[in-house]
Amino acid sequence: MSRDLSLRSVSKFPFIVFILVLSSVLISCGGGGGGGLVPPGGSGPVANAGPDMHVATGDTVNLDGSSSTSVSGEPLFFVWNVDSKPTGSSINLYDSLSERPYFVPNVDGVYVISLTVYEGLDSSTDTVSITASSPPTPPNANAGPDQHVLADPSTIVTLDGSGSYDVNSADILSYSWAIINQPSGSSPTLSGANTDSPTFTAEIEGVYDIGLVVSDGAFNSTEDIVTVFAHRYISPITHDVKDAEYSEQLDRIVMVSRAPSNGLHVYDPVNELDNAFDLPAAPSSVSVSPDGLFAAVGFSNGAVGMYNASTGEEVGVYKPSSVNIHDVVFAGNGFIYVAPEDYSPMYCINTVGGGISPHTGMGQSYKRTIKLHPLRSEIYGARWGVTPIDMEKFDISKGVAKTLYDSPYHGDYDMWGKLWISRDGTRIYNNANTIFNSSSAPADDLIYNSRLTELGIFGIKEMSESPADGTLVLVTSTNYLDWDADIYMRFFEPGTNALLDQMLLPSFLMPKETFPGRGRFLFYNSDGSKLYVILSGYDSLYNEHFGVAVY
Repeated sequence: MSRDLSLRSVSKFPFIVFILVLSSVLISCGGGGGGGLVPPGGSGPVANAGPDMHVATGDTVNLDGSSSTSVSGEPLFFVWNVDSKPTGSSINLYDSLSERPYFVPNVDGVYVISLTVYEGLDSSTDTVSITASSPPTPPNANAGPDQHVLADPSTIVTLDGSGSYDVNSADILSYSWAIINQPSGSSPTLSGANTDSPTFTAEIEGVYDIGLVVSDGAFNSTEDIVTVFAHRYISPITHDVKDAEYSEQLDRIVMVSRAPSNGLHVYDPVNELDNAFDLPAAPSSVSVSPDGLFAAVGFSNGAVGMYNASTGEEVGVYKPSSVNIHDVVFAGNGFIYVAPEDYSPMYCINTVGGGISPHTGMGQSYKRTIKLHPLRSEIYGARWGVTPIDMEKFDISKGVAKTLYDSPYHGDYDMWGKLWISRDGTRIYNNANTIFNSSSAPADDLIYNSRLTELGIFGIKEMSESPADGTLVLVTSTNYLDWDADIYMRFFEPGTNALLDQMLLPSFLMPKETFPGRGRFLFYNSDGSKLYVILSGYDSLYNEHFGVAVY
């Protein structure tokens, strides 16, 4: 007989056993009479279902009827049955016709199992009680979700441990919170550390880690940790930022925008004041003159405008091209230098004497980027819209730009994208994270210097240099496919490229959601005492938001 038969109901077994035993007795007695139905001595078998037990719910319970006795010494016939079980239980009694069946209690409570043994026509029944209970377990601490808050002396953070629970009890008896990590210079104090909702003040920007342990009087939970991110204030700006530069003389950020309208914005980051001026077309680039008083704006229609950076007054409009102006440099020598987006030369606009001239010498390019050297007599350019990519140097000492030479590499090194030149004029940085020398000696100029190799940096997204000590601050990217991956500012020692520090950029704290801020432009002020960061971030509906943080 297969084991599956043991799962069938045993309610009919006494009748079946009676027929089988009666048939056996009749045959042995020649079809009828005799006292074979009563065992010798007038006594029958004795069932013994074993001792009562206390077990853990979910553990296998092995029953044992081997202590049952037979008068005749013949094998006994065993029938086990579940007489009662806790409400909600759905157990199966396995091997219920054997001497040693088993089952698994799945609900806390008392299970009563009966054993009936048969010897001939005689039988005996015994019961065993099995009490199943779940073993005591520690409670579970829940310190609540991570939080993003504004770093400010008035910011009171309320923690929430109400989600903690104990499976063995309806109530958590005690809470114990502790601050296990806080920003340098911060010394927060938890108020109500033994309640489910303590508070503290997050007055310093940084990360706060707070641990919670709960106890039910018998066991302590493992510690659960909640992290509170305290973010620097982001001053919201109500327009996008297509391009931006900084005027040290005015201590203003000069920005151009396309949404919600075409505009020139001269922004005071300290007082959060924006002077906005309408522009006649969609801007694509901006450059501030070395004296900080004027701005040149490149437009998508190929025009270039000159504006007073204080009043927004239009000084002049020029039309060097019919396509989008990719980059523009206001050199301070009376010329504005323009790099259109098509395959073309660099155009030189004479803002004093009038006229527009292409640069002389070799080097037409597509999407050329250009940067004025601190000596103001030279411009460096990156030709990255053609193959091979390359860098070049122009002499602008006589107004109209003249190509001097290009690098000796012609594609050996990445040199694409935006350019930055160190304040001392000795190093050139680019988006590709490749650093080149800048020198008045042609043999030493445009020579590969190094790369920033810390932290798996792929490219430089934005950078600025402190006029106080030369410290470089960068927003970097970590791979080619996700240019927006990095949400940190990193500080490097110039020359050695040693990483000095890194800082998480603040998040946008909106009424219904929080999302990361990503660095778009970085500017130190004239003495290096402040750092201005233009950030943008996307909400859950992919609307882009902009703002300025001051460090």
